[in-house]
Amino acid sequence: MPKSFPAARYSQFQGQILLERALFCVGCEIIFTGSTCCPRCRRVETFWPLADWLRSTRSSAMVSAPQLGPRADESPAPHQQRMPSAG
Repeated sequence: MPKSFPAARYSQFQGQILLERALFCVGCEIIFTGSTCCPRCRRVETFWPLADWLRSTRSSAMVSAPQLGPRADESPAPHQQRMPSAG
């Protein structure tokens, strides 16, 4: 949180906000709705629809996420091997 905007100075609390209507101020890192500018810093150019911002961060995380399973040329670890079924 920027030091120029202490939390005590911003006392407005909106309660629950629908994700489709939520806006996220990148500069202040607050979530708000029902305004054409950030209620804390009053800027209009630093906020995004929260649903779009979450989608973009999830897709970039999926692209850069490490592979969690064993590679094709490795044998699985003992805890990953399946027990033969009783037949």
